Amino acid sequence: MMTMRLIVFSLMMTAAACFPGLAAAQNPDSFDLGGGEPFKMDSDYLSYDKIQDLYRAKGNVHITQKQRSLTADEVMLNNTKGEARATGHVRLTTDDGYIMSDQAILNLVKKTGWMQSGLLFIKSNHFYISGREVEKTGENTYHMVQAGLTTCDGSNPVWIITGSEAWVTMDGYGIVNGAKLQVKSFPIFYLPYFMFPAKTSRQSGLLVPSFTSSSRNGFEIDVPFYWAINDHMDATFHQDYMARRGLMEGLEYRYAAGTRDQGTFRISGLNDLQTGDNFIGDNIPRTNDSRWWLRGKLNQDAPSDIRVKADVDLVSDREFLREFTSGFNSISTNREDFLEHFGRDLDDNVDEYRQSRVVADKKGDSSMAYGKVSYFQKATQIADDPTVQELPKAGFVGSRLPVMNDSVYLNWDANAAYFWREQGVKATRTDLHPSASLPLHYKNFLDFEGTLGLRETAYQFQDRDSSFDKSDYYRHLYDVTGNLSTSLSKVYPFNVGNFTNVKHRFRPFVTYRFRPDENPDQPMDFDGQDYLDKVNTVTYGLDNMIMAKLLSGGKPSYWEMLRLKISQSYDFTNGDTTQSDNLMRWRQANINKWWRYYENAFSSWNPRPRNQDDILAYQAYLNRRSDAVGEHRSFSPIKLEMEFTPTTFMVINTDTSYSAQDDEFKSFNCSAYFNDKRGDVLGVDYRFTQDRVKELNTRILVKVIQPISLIYENKNSFETNTEVESRYGINYQAQCWGIDLSYSKKEEDTSITFVISLFGLGNSAGFSKGM
Repeated sequence: MMTMRLIVFSLMMTAAACFPGLAAAQNPDSFDLGGGEPFKMDSDYLSYDKIQDLYRAKGNVHITQKQRSLTADEVMLNNTKGEARATGHVRLTTDDGYIMSDQAILNLVKKTGWMQSGLLFIKSNHFYISGREVEKTGENTYHMVQAGLTTCDGSNPVWIITGSEAWVTMDGYGIVNGAKLQVKSFPIFYLPYFMFPAKTSRQSGLLVPSFTSSSRNGFEIDVPFYWAINDHMDATFHQDYMARRGLMEGLEYRYAAGTRDQGTFRISGLNDLQTGDNFIGDNIPRTNDSRWWLRGKLNQDAPSDIRVKADVDLVSDREFLREFTSGFNSISTNREDFLEHFGRDLDDNVDEYRQSRVVADKKGDSSMAYGKVSYFQKATQIADDPTVQELPKAGFVGSRLPVMNDSVYLNWDANAAYFWREQGVKATRTDLHPSASLPLHYKNFLDFEGTLGLRETAYQFQDRDSSFDKSDYYRHLYDVTGNLSTSLSKVYPFNVGNFTNVKHRFRPFVTYRFRPDENPDQPMDFDGQDYLDKVNTVTYGLDNMIMAKLLSGGKPSYWEMLRLKISQSYDFTNGDTTQSDNLMRWRQANINKWWRYYENAFSSWNPRPRNQDDILAYQAYLNRRSDAVGEHRSFSPIKLEMEFTPTTFMVINTDTSYSAQDDEFKSFNCSAYFNDKRGDVLGVDYRFTQDRVKELNTRILVKVIQPISLIYENKNSFETNTEVESRYGINYQAQCWGIDLSYSKKEEDTSITFVISLFGLGNSAGFSKGM
C-alpha cells in the first residue's frame, strides 16, 4: 500500500513540474468539487482519467469531508459532476449516525444518492432503519422501499416495525406506510400509518401511551402529546381516560433559558364521575366533582441581579394526591423531579396545608434584601377560613460586617409583613433585630463568641371586633448568646486501596442563650414569631467528623465518611410561674381559636352537624397538650444526628431524640440506602415521632439475573396498624425492549399494571417509555 502511494505521489509531483496548473486542480489527496468544502481521499490503489476527469480508487477507500466520511471497497469519483459510485461494504458516516449498503451512487455536492439494501442508523435514539432500496433525497432526508424499523442490535432483531415505504427526516420524524409490528417474525398489530421521532433533538409528536387497570379507576389509558415549542420551551398534553372516573386532562409546560433560568408548571383536571366518596376513611364524604392539582416551580434571574424563585402547589381537595398516585399525577414522581431540577420539594400528600410562594432576593457580599409572598391553602375547603397568609413580607438581613478593626461584627435582620386572612384579625408587623458579635481566640485552642441583640417590634391591627379591641402594640426585647468551643484532631495512617490516611476531628461546644419574657399582654400569634417564650438555656454537645484522604492518579481527594453530633440543653426557667402562666394563656387562646375553626369546618362539611363528639375530642386533645406544655422539664431530650457513608454503596442518616427523664425515645428517624455493582438496591426509612408518626417504608430491588429484576415497595403505619401502600413488581429489561408487571394496593384501591417498553419509541424529552 505504501509503495503504491509513493508511486502515485511521484507521478503527481512529475505532473506538477510539467503541468503546474493541472496539478493544482487535480491533486488526488485533496480536491474541491465546487461545493466550497475540500475532500480528501485515501486508498490502496488510485488512478486518474484526465479526459473523463474520473478517479478510480480500490482497496480500503476512505473519503472524508469535515465530519463526514465514505468508506468502500471500490469508488469511482466523477470530479466534474461530484458523483461517486461505491461498491462493497459501503458506509457513509456523519455526526448523526451512518448508512450502510452493498452498492451506492452518491452526489457529494448535493448530498443526495441511492443505495441498494441500505441500513440507516440514527445514533441519538439508537434507531436502525432498513430498506431494499434507500434514496437519499437531501442532506438529512431519506426514502426507503420495503422498510424496517427497530432499536435492536444484530441481524435478527427481537422486534421490528415493517412497512411498504418509509420517509425519514433526520432531526425530525419518520413515517411508515402499512406499518406492522413483528416480534420474532410474529405479527402483533397493524397500523396503516405510523410516525416515530427520528430526532437528534426534541421534536413534537405523540408519545407512546401507557395502560393501567385498577379497582377504583377501571381500565385506564394515558395518551401524551409532546410539543417542542422552540429551543427553550416545550409542553406535554396528557389525555388520561379512566373508565370509572372520566377523562383526566393534564398539561406540563417547561422552559430553560440557560443553566440558571428554568421553570416547570403542571396542571391536572378531572370532572369525577364518582362523588360522595370517602377514600381516606374519615367519615367525611367528598362532595365536589371538579377536581384538579396545580403545581410548579421557577428559578429566574431578573434585572439588577435579582433572583426570583416561585413555588406553586394548589389542590381541589385533600384526597386528590392520595387517590391518583401513578404517572403524571404521582406525588412521588413530581417531588423527585422538582428536587432534581430545582432543589426544592413539595409538601407530602398527607399534609393538611399546601404552600405556594414567590421569593425575590438580591444578594451582596454579606447581606441580602428580599421580598416574599406566601399562601397556605388548606386542602379541606371551608367557609371563612382563618388561615394566616403573608401577603407580602419584605426584609433585609446581613451577617458579620466587620467594624472596629475587624474585632467586632455586626448582624441585622429587619423585616415588615402584612398578615391577611379571610376570617379574623389582620395586622401589619415591623420587626427590627440588629446584633453585634465579639469573637475571641485563645492560643488557637479555645474559641469564644458573644452576641448581643436588640429587638423592636410594632403591630398595627385591622378588622378588629368586640372580642379584640387593640389597634396597635409594641414589643421591646433583647437577647444574649455566648458560644465556647474548641477543636481537636488527629490523623491516622490507613493504607488500604486508594486510602492514605484518616482524620478524626471532634469539637466540644457549650452555647448559652438568654432572652427575657416579653410583655405578658401579647395579643396574638401569626407565624410563631410573635409570642416568644422566655429563653434561659445552656446547650452542650460534641461534633465528630471522620474524613479519609484518597489518592487516585496522583491527585488527592477527600471523603467525609462520618459526621456525628450529640447535644442536650438545660433550661433554667424551670419553676418560672410567670413563664408557665403566659405560655398556658397563649395555648388556651389557640385552643379557642381552633375550636371555632373546627366548628366552622365540620359545619361546612356537613350541613347537619353530626360530629360534635369529634370536636369535643379534639378540644380535649388540645387541653392535654396544653397541660403537657405546662409541665416544664429542665433537661431537654438528648439529640443525636448522624450521617454515615462508609462506602460508595451505603448511606445511613439518622436523627434521634431521647428523654433520659422519661427513659423513652421522643423521636427516631433513620434512613439507610444500600446498593451494589450488580444494581441491587435496598432502601429502608423508619420514622417515629411520639404520639404522631410511626411508619416504616421499604424498597427492595433484586437483580435475579442480569435482565430480570424483582421489586418490592411497602409503606406501613404502625400508629394505625395499617399497610398504607404496597407494590410487587417484576421487570425484564433487554437491550431494546422491556416488560414491567406490577401489582399495587393502597388504602381502598388495588391495581395491576403491565407495560411493554420498546426502547426508542416514546422516549421524547425525558418522558416515560411504555406501550
